[in-house]
Amino acid sequence: MKIHGYGEDALTFWALTERTGQVLSELKDPNPPSACTLLFRPSFGRSGGPRSSQFGEFDFILASPTCLYLGESKWDQSPEVAESVIRLRPEQTERHAVFAEYYRIWTSTDHREWPVFLTTCAKRFAESGINKPVPPADSLLGQNLCNTLELVSATTGGAPLI
Repeated sequence: MKIHGYGEDALTFWALTERTGQVLSELKDPNPPSACTLLFRPSFGRSGGPRSSQFGEFDFILASPTCLYLGESKWDQSPEVAESVIRLRPEQTERHAVFAEYYRIWTSTDHREWPVFLTTCAKRFAESGINKPVPPADSLLGQNLCNTLELVSATTGGAPLI
């Protein structure tokens, strides 16, 4: 089968599936691709705003035994790569902060009863200045978040974020 694509999504998919070893090498990650878990375009809802628990989509999440990478990709035709430093938009920065806090809480506790976890997250969000409600425990977003945290932490073993 031939797959055709263009733009940053297709380039990201190609790089992370066909050049995973090179990507890991550039990240100075010593792990082989076979030890990693890749989530391509994981979604945590498209609606946002301070009253919504939804916080958007990463282009990818790459988990290795020694690190968790949250990825936003840009292709060379994007106006966002005109400078030598690519700056994340506010909603992207928020997405990283929100998921990073969920991950830190998830990997710092042994007891993972989902409603209790979400209550802990709500408290920690308030303490750390994250202005985002947590999803209802039985929501699709809540299930997606729980599944994602289980997947990536099984690979990272609680390793730090980059």
